[in-house]
Amino acid sequence: MSVEFQSFLGAFQGDCLSGCLFTLVLAGALCDLRALLAIELDRPLLPITDSGFPLDTEYADDVDFNDEDEENLRILLPLATEVLNDWNLFVNEDKTDFTHVCLAKASEKDENGKKLAGNESWRKSITLGSMLCSKEDITRRICLGYSAFNKYNKAWSKKIPLKKRLLLYEALVVSVMMYNSSCWAAPKSVLEKLDVVHRRHLRSILNYSYPNIISNKNSRCNAEPALGR
Repeated sequence: MSVEFQSFLGAFQGDCLSGCLFTLVLAGALCDLRALLAIELDRPLLPITDSGFPLDTEYADDVDFNDEDEENLRILLPLATEVLNDWNLFVNEDKTDFTHVCLAKASEKDENGKKLAGNESWRKSITLGSMLCSKEDITRRICLGYSAFNKYNKAWSKKIPLKKRLLLYEALVVSVMMYNSSCWAAPKSVLEKLDVVHRRHLRSILNYSYPNIISNKNSRCNAEPALGR
């Protein structure tokens, strides 16, 4: 414990105004930065091109800057760091990445001679907790779903009522597997892989295992009434 002291910077942790104040400060800093970039890089003050391409996007404390020329972004980084510092905002360079988004031609190969189309590096880049490529993100979500399911293995015990087991499953596992799923654009064959994992989890929760067999339809029918659906 320390003696009382007055704070003139920021808000108390948990203060309901904290998020609102941060948003206002970030907006002010970005206005200053855009004005500077208009001079240094000839970027428009309104961060969008004539074709509708956004030049910067923000969500909470994450900011992405976009450009067709990577060199412009490398020039932008120290300018952004300087302007944000003036507003007591700091750039975490350890989490700052440069991602080149493009679709490789069918004939293109990487340095190891492997086919590049469909395996571009940007597909595994993570933004706001999700990979840019829906297929890669779903594969990652499946792995995270298995990890979450195994982590809470004791919650699937018969000692816990089925309804509670299923509620726990939706809260602790389904929420992990379906995170940001509204942004996915993937073929049915890829989404089916996620559904297979979900059905496997349901069978485990319902305590169905070989040689006992239960159809996919019946496993869901048994689970849904327990959830009150």
